[in-house]
Amino acid sequence: MLDSRMTRYGAPLLAVLLGTATALPCQTFTRVIGSGDPVPNGSLPIVALSVPALGGGTVAFVESHGNSTGFASAVFKWDGSAFERVVGSGETAASWTGTVNGFSRMAVDRDGAVAFTASTVPSTSTTYGIFTDQGGILRSVLTSNSSIPGGNGARFSIIANLTLRADDGFIGFTGGGTAGSNNLSGVFTVEPATGSVRTIALEGMTAGGIGVWSGTGLCDVRDGRMVFQASANGSGGPVSGVYVANTDGSGGITKIADTNDINPITGVPYGGFQACQIDEDDVAFGAFEGPFANYGYHPTFAAPIPAGVVLPGVGPAGSLEGFHMDRERLVFEATDGQSPIATSYGLFLSACGSITRILGPGDGLDGKTVSFVNYGDEAMDGDSIALLVGFTDNTHAIYLADLSGFDNYGSGLSGELGLTPRIAGFECPAVGTTFHVELRDGPSLLSGSLFAGLTAANIPIAGGIVLTQPVLVGAVTLQPSAPGLPRPWASLPMTVPNDPSVRGTVLFLQALYPDPQAPQGVSMSDGLRLTIE
Repeated sequence: MLDSRMTRYGAPLLAVLLGTATALPCQTFTRVIGSGDPVPNGSLPIVALSVPALGGGTVAFVESHGNSTGFASAVFKWDGSAFERVVGSGETAASWTGTVNGFSRMAVDRDGAVAFTASTVPSTSTTYGIFTDQGGILRSVLTSNSSIPGGNGARFSIIANLTLRADDGFIGFTGGGTAGSNNLSGVFTVEPATGSVRTIALEGMTAGGIGVWSGTGLCDVRDGRMVFQASANGSGGPVSGVYVANTDGSGGITKIADTNDINPITGVPYGGFQACQIDEDDVAFGAFEGPFANYGYHPTFAAPIPAGVVLPGVGPAGSLEGFHMDRERLVFEATDGQSPIATSYGLFLSACGSITRILGPGDGLDGKTVSFVNYGDEAMDGDSIALLVGFTDNTHAIYLADLSGFDNYGSGLSGELGLTPRIAGFECPAVGTTFHVELRDGPSLLSGSLFAGLTAANIPIAGGIVLTQPVLVGAVTLQPSAPGLPRPWASLPMTVPNDPSVRGTVLFLQALYPDPQAPQGVSMSDGLRLTIE
């Protein structure tokens, strides 16, 4: 809770800050790279680009170009200011059996390490692998022909055929292989640091209280947990569902929903599941509204979004085509649902109880007309999403779209137990609503200060960096850690005035703590930037 200098519950604080702020747009597009541009640090023009991946503020992509000996491609990363080449076709990497031939799925961890799948064609047969540059060294962490844990002698023949995700030092992926005449599919995690592979669910394996797995589908990994789709044969017969497990294989498996449960959209049992994502305590999944019906999204933090939802500027959606979710914001594509070829209505954002359009065919961007918008497996990071945008002049480019809301920036300074304090935002920072700023991993002294300002800063102090130019500084009292709760923490409610003129205002926050174990007695969180909607 904030003391009298910040005033109780933070509403007057925001009233003061917002009263002198300048309104800014809530959605911006930053062009990363496009067709016709020179290959970074080279001269040959880019011919084609893959759908990008995004994590930790880093965009990863594959570019393809023509050269004197044929068609070549390479993996690149962009951190917001510079490009880094990771590997190219025809090159080798540590622990790999041949030269890289082609690239497919891609994901980026929160520290900016890229993970991707690649293939090669040695003299015997095509092999596949998952690569990562975590720790600054490109290496293969898993290859086809590796043993499947719990697979009764089966070896991987397919890796990341449906999804590849990376988070917090874990890579989550789908894959499979064969055991005798049986084809197996499963969801797995691998730790790049050790190469340790864990089977989360695999055909033929028993899951306590659920039955025997009979098939698996899409997966997502975040904050030490994995959500995945799977089917099983249980005591009551076949069942399909969405489940959550820890990435290290501990703690068992928790059901989120299955085909024995009632769909809140239709009032009848679920007919099946299409996709799933996880973010801290939230899960979102796509589910059929009943047998042979279109499907809707079911985020645990908001009301379900059914097929047929009325979209701004469009009308009812014919179908929903895939989604990304982060920090209680959900991005999805909608189409007219026509068969055999559906027409895209574009991408939409569901947040704060409303749906807004992001970008779609016919829109103008950088003086051109958009023809299509695509995104990859892992395209959303906080309030940003990486997109591949095509134009009617047959050019295309990768863009980073800022969807506003909460966004962490800069770096904190570690202290007690080597932990860096964290700051995060929850709910919706919208006009007339109350949201929460949550402080985590503070020191055991349980006291600190919250800096609040209207501009970002870069002020060296006490071995760290003050990341906001403070307009106000308020004292914060943390709650002690307790079983089931994080280390010292605080949840600070803040109410936005019911004044439309403050919409678009950008605020910058940072927490600082007296901390004897910090280098100079002060530990700091990273910065939190938020936009009032």
